Amino acid sequence: MTNLQFWDLMKYYSSPATFKILKQVKNKEVALLNKHIDNYRAKRFIRFHNTNSMNYVLNIWFKKNKDIYSFYSTNATLIKGCPVFNGVDPDTDKQYFTDNFHKLIVDYPLFIDIDCPDHEQFTYAVESAILLHDLFNKLNVNHKIRFSGMGFHFIIDHNLKNYSYDMKEENNIYDLFREIAVVLHNNFSMLIDLVIYDPRRLIKVPFTATEYDNKLYVCTPITSSKELKLFKLDKYLFDNIKVDILDIEDHVFNPNGDIVNLIRWCFKNEKNNNRRLRKTSG
Repeated sequence: MTNLQFWDLMKYYSSPATFKILKQVKNKEVALLNKHIDNYRAKRFIRFHNTNSMNYVLNIWFKKNKDIYSFYSTNATLIKGCPVFNGVDPDTDKQYFTDNFHKLIVDYPLFIDIDCPDHEQFTYAVESAILLHDLFNKLNVNHKIRFSGMGFHFIIDHNLKNYSYDMKEENNIYDLFREIAVVLHNNFSMLIDLVIYDPRRLIKVPFTATEYDNKLYVCTPITSSKELKLFKLDKYLFDNIKVDILDIEDHVFNPNGDIVNLIRWCFKNEKNNNRRLRKTSG
C-alpha cells in the first residue's frame, strides 16, 4: 500500500461510505486487526455507533501508526450493541461482558466462510462459492454473498426456534451450524472453514478495506449470480471500486427462502445420521 493509497483510504472512510459501514455493524461488537502490528490479536470491545466512532478509530489507530486495520464485527447482533467500557474498572467490565455475551444475543445468522489460502488459488474459492450459490438457489434458501478479500462469506438468516446461544447447553445453535458446514465441506469444498462457530465470532465488515499481498481490496457484497460467475479479483481492488461502492447494497438471494430446506438436504446427504440435523429437518 502506497502513502497515496493510505490517505485516499482515509478520505474514503470520511465519506458517505461511513454510513454504509455503520449500518452493517449496528448493535454489534466491532474489532480491528492489523496482523503485522498486533501479531494476529484483534483490538476488541469497540462500540461503533456514529461518525465520531469512525473519526476516533482513524485518529487513534490508522493515522497514529500510518497503517490500516481490517474492520471486523461479531456475527451476532446484540440487544443494545457493545457497551462503552470507561468505568472505574473497565477490565472487570470487559470480562463480565465476555462471560455473559450469549445472554445479549438477539440474532445469529448462519455464517459460511469460504477461506482461500492465497490469491494464486482464488479460482477454487470462486468455484466453491458458485457451487454453494447454485445449491441454495435450487433449495430456495435465502442468502447474502460477500467478497471477503481472501474468499467469500455466505450469510443465511433464519427463524429457528428452541436453540440456545449458550455454547454450554446441548441444544446450542453453534453445533447445528457447524454440522451444516461439515456436510457442505464434505460434499462441495474443503475451503469451507469449520472452526468459526462461537458466540463472539468475528467476520469482515462489508464496505471496508483489507490488505493482502500489499494490495488493498474492499469487502463487497455480490449482487447477482452473473457477478459471481464472472468474478475477477482486480475489480475489487480499492482503487478500482471506490467510486462505485456507494451504489452497491447488500443483496438477498431468494428473500423468501427457508434455511430448513438446507437442513433437510444436509440430513439426507450426511453419513452419520446426525441427531441435530434430524431434529430440525422434521
